Amino acid sequence: MPASRPDVVVVIDHPDFRPVERLLTRCDSGPERKGMPSARIVLRRGLTVTGRVTDEAGRPLAGAAVTTLAPLFVRKRAVTDADGEYWLRGCEARLATFVVSAPGRAIDVKQLEIKAVMTPVDFQMKPGGTLRIRVIDEHGQPIPNAQLALPEWRHYDLYWLDLFDRQTELREAPFDKIKADLYYPGRTRLNGLSLVARKEEYVFRLLPAPAVSGTVIDKETKRPIEQFHVVSGMGFRGRQFHWSWYPGMAGFDGRYRILRSPIGPENRVSQFLRIEADGYQPAVSREIQRGEGNVAIDFHLAKSDDVEAIVDTPNGRPAAGAKVALCVPHDSIIEITNGEIVARPLTRWLQETDSAGHFHFPPQRPGDYLVITHDSGFVIFQPLNHKANRRIITLNPWARVEGTYRVGDRAVAHIPITVNHSGIPAPVGGDLAFSLAYHATTDGNGRFVFDRVLPGKGSVGRHMRWPEDGLKTEVSSTFAEETTFRAGETIQIGIREKGRRIVGRLLAAAEAGRARSTPAVAWESASVSLELDTNGDRPPTRWTTRVAQDGSFQFGDVPGGLYLLDAQFPDLRSGHRWGHTVLVPTPDDNRGAGPLDLGVLRLEKS
Repeated sequence: MPASRPDVVVVIDHPDFRPVERLLTRCDSGPERKGMPSARIVLRRGLTVTGRVTDEAGRPLAGAAVTTLAPLFVRKRAVTDADGEYWLRGCEARLATFVVSAPGRAIDVKQLEIKAVMTPVDFQMKPGGTLRIRVIDEHGQPIPNAQLALPEWRHYDLYWLDLFDRQTELREAPFDKIKADLYYPGRTRLNGLSLVARKEEYVFRLLPAPAVSGTVIDKETKRPIEQFHVVSGMGFRGRQFHWSWYPGMAGFDGRYRILRSPIGPENRVSQFLRIEADGYQPAVSREIQRGEGNVAIDFHLAKSDDVEAIVDTPNGRPAAGAKVALCVPHDSIIEITNGEIVARPLTRWLQETDSAGHFHFPPQRPGDYLVITHDSGFVIFQPLNHKANRRIITLNPWARVEGTYRVGDRAVAHIPITVNHSGIPAPVGGDLAFSLAYHATTDGNGRFVFDRVLPGKGSVGRHMRWPEDGLKTEVSSTFAEETTFRAGETIQIGIREKGRRIVGRLLAAAEAGRARSTPAVAWESASVSLELDTNGDRPPTRWTTRVAQDGSFQFGDVPGGLYLLDAQFPDLRSGHRWGHTVLVPTPDDNRGAGPLDLGVLRLEKS
């Protein structure tokens, strides 16, 4: 982990599984942490999209590449075989854009919903045209390796797909009109270029990007400040709303020069600069409007005390290991999961207190906030008083929740439970954004515990995930018990839910077209499982059943929610069905009466 960063973002991608992103902080995963890490990351098996790529005469095209953008900007890619067929594995159930390319063929694009059961996605490719581009500077000299991106083509956003790969010729261009953006580091970006395949060469001139420059001096001594940090931010109509903390720019000997944002002039977002130096209060520039060109701004920094304090538990002892977030108004999103601050890219300053409960930050501007969490309690501290930085902060105690989850009279293990608040704590001014999340999983006796709950009104219920293409598009809770969480007290919650019977029948691939009564395989060796779809956030809850001789199966007492069904034989070559989506309605749903019949599910050959 770089010494200059408090955190790093890690993306885990596997060809057969859905990608996962995690933010690893220095507090939790850095070299300062002693012992082996205990956190686990669970990968969910992805869906598979198949199809065939042919030419205009219907002949298969081997070696064609089919690409789609997975979550987290991970590209999933497959290449067609000799029969023109491809298998795109590890996909997410979502709306996706597919792009196919092949030597000498015009690129093609389709957008559709990826589902567990879907028809093949086929492409018929036509011969491609040639698109040539020459990029020059203000003196007419060539600019090599300029990049061309496609923000829009046939109403699809293809910004993520750099088809030119730092080249200025595309021999597989379509003959319809495309919009493109042309850019090069340090040069003004050209957006919304209208291009079409043709014999003539396009020539574009990229001019030097305008810059902001100036001096940074001590307000009292008027001497240049030897080292400082320049952070660029965005604004709109006079109000700053986002700082790009990383990577920023280092300044030396009292002078700086930073290029203006490369976004084109049609964008109305303005720019701000923030200057930081050890021992000085940060300074913020005026709003820099679009179209100003080169701008000169000088900064006079005033000396200031560091931000430091001692954190005590509610019973007056040092709160060692407390997480302390220093938050900038209008720019910080505070995420607290299970009573602990979670580092995110917008949480710039995050520390842990030492054995004496002490923390220490460099000077900050008036109006910043402190949010502190610890095993014993929490505090959302009001705007800092820079005249009295050395202080003792006493934490407020958490509320605690204990409970059980049952389906009918049976306690169920591995069920995700969550807490919802009726309101989110808001410091004075309401200029901090909070995200509160609680996750617990029932044990073998159906019990669950939340040790760190913010006091106030709310509810406790089962954590449920619904299909993205359904009426409910986000995680929500059901069977919630309304309650009041009181600081320093433990409340008892009992959640009881009615189950649902599920039935269905498997059909082997070899059975297609045969009479239903004709036995095709030894079904008694097959198994069917239902796994509660938790999006990889926690260990799965699974129901498993055997298959009858006629291929039928059934589950009893399955609670409502979104599930993934897997069916297979011990020998996968005999057939399988993975990742079939099953939505079990809740009892309060008007579809909740009687057994849920999944119908006939056909297995696939490996």
